[in-house]
Amino acid sequence: MKRSLLLLSVAVMFFLAGCTKTEVVIPNITVNTTVNPADWRYDNATKTYYANINVPEITSGVNATDGIIVSVSFGNDLYEIIPDIYNGYSFYVSHQPGTLTIEAENQFGTTLPPATAMLVKIVIVPSN
Repeated sequence: MKRSLLLLSVAVMFFLAGCTKTEVVIPNITVNTTVNPADWRYDNATKTYYANINVPEITSGVNATDGIIVSVSFGNDLYEIIPDIYNGYSFYVSHQPGTLTIEAENQFGTTLPPATAMLVKIVIVPSN
């Protein structure tokens, strides 16, 4: 009985070891750019600063169906996904075909744009 159980156990282990895991890799597109202090424009209507980034990878199809994740960094390899409050600013993002817009509003109510260069990482993730 023990021998039969042992043989059955060994057979099951070989069967399970032979199983392969199917891994689906969804390719994405990553665009890295920099928003410099001079790139910010002021919008009197919203009382916020904004920077338009030319992103030709955002086509009409991408805009309609895919996910767009944006993170920003002011150095030290630390990226924060926006929307977020980061370095004293509330950051928001919007996009349309060809353009991604980042809005920055100082959390203390002052009307100064970010004073240092901001690294921007844009990740486009395909979706069905």
